[in-house]
Amino acid sequence: MEIALIAALGALVGAIVGIIIMKTVGGSGSSDGAVADTVAAKLAERFNRIDSANERIERELRNEIKDAGQSSRQELAQNLALFQQANEARLAALQKAVDE
Repeated sequence: MEIALIAALGALVGAIVGIIIMKTVGGSGSSDGAVADTVAAKLAERFNRIDSANERIERELRNEIKDAGQSSRQELAQNLALFQQANEARLAALQKAVDE
């Protein structure tokens, strides 16, 4: 997923550099300006899609991290309860041995 995002950003940067070159070298042709404006509009649309995809990925990652944390805490609580039960059993056996 990260590789695709990096590739998309690289393509976007390349397109922006191309637009800049077209505007500076291309001269004063009105058709070049229209093409540049069209390309700029398409790039803006792609930026928006990439940005919304990034937000969705970030939201999913936050949820995954939250869920993983909750399950880890539940597992630790269960292990602690088992440990406490085992210690109580040992303590009761030790108490019984001492009393005899």
